[in-house]
Amino acid sequence: MNPIRTAVAVLGVVVVVACDIPTSLPKVDQRWILPADTMSIAVDQMLPSGVTVSDGAFALTVDPFTAGEALGTLCDVCTNGPAISVPPFDATFTDTQPLPLDVQAVTLASGSVQVAIHNGFSFDPIAGGGTLTITLRDSVAGTVMGQVVLDGATDALPPDATVQRTVALSPGAVGPTLLVASEVNSVGGQRATFVNTADSLVVTATPSGLLASSATVDVSNRSVSISPMSLDVGGLDQSIVDHVLEGSVVLDVANPFGVAFGGTLVIDYPGGQVSKQVSVPGGVSTSTTVDYSQDELRQFLGQDNVSVSGTVTIAPNAGAVTVTPTQQVDLQAKIDLTLEIGG
Repeated sequence: MNPIRTAVAVLGVVVVVACDIPTSLPKVDQRWILPADTMSIAVDQMLPSGVTVSDGAFALTVDPFTAGEALGTLCDVCTNGPAISVPPFDATFTDTQPLPLDVQAVTLASGSVQVAIHNGFSFDPIAGGGTLTITLRDSVAGTVMGQVVLDGATDALPPDATVQRTVALSPGAVGPTLLVASEVNSVGGQRATFVNTADSLVVTATPSGLLASSATVDVSNRSVSISPMSLDVGGLDQSIVDHVLEGSVVLDVANPFGVAFGGTLVIDYPGGQVSKQVSVPGGVSTSTTVDYSQDELRQFLGQDNVSVSGTVTIAPNAGAVTVTPTQQVDLQAKIDLTLEIGG
């Protein structure tokens, strides 16, 4: 049963009875609580660029990163010259790539990295039993997420050619950066027509299909929208509206992120709108009240096609919160009215 229409019927009885009584009734203030629907703030509004919600997970976009080093740096005994026997050398070079801006960590569920190795040398550095080991880690000294080994006994890195491999990433905690470490172990003895110490070995890692089950995100000062909600006040007769003295919209807030936020709550009605400031304190379960004057209430009460929405900004000191793809802030609304009856 529509609570507003029920309330109208009740007040209608009061008004009719009042008209039948010769002497005026004493004035009495009545408080009416009219339930409304729930508004929400979806988790995707908490996310920075580079993170979206996809099929119940967070999809991450991480830029490719490249690690490269010149032969002269990898092999300090190598010299320029023709037709020489390459000396042995063993060296490691690295590069890092951060997670998307404001993302401090994620719990990776799945993903892979396309690894492209370009050998700019005039010889194969792993020929004769050498190796190139490419390791993907969580940060500099973090957990190994994936690894590929090219073994000169079965693999080859031809001169001036690119070899590609796909590395599946292990699930687990990642952040705030990814690292690719490339260790080349050359046993030496390769013959080259000419050795140029400026030539480079370059490893490019391109992450793809990165899905996370949770993310730790700095949400400070992020602007978000409160989803619009229809406000069913069209059933209020004008005789009811005329008795309204004051009122408020009460929001009971279920906030899994626990962050405070504030901004503007807007009630739209045919012909105009009423805008009021709203402030929601931090906490998992809170409540806030937005007060309206008699004149403001009478602008939209009793009208059809009334809706309420809002735009708010998360507190500047909110910091980082851990979010999951299905979370949202729910704002259960109700209208609290004070009416003057009798007189």
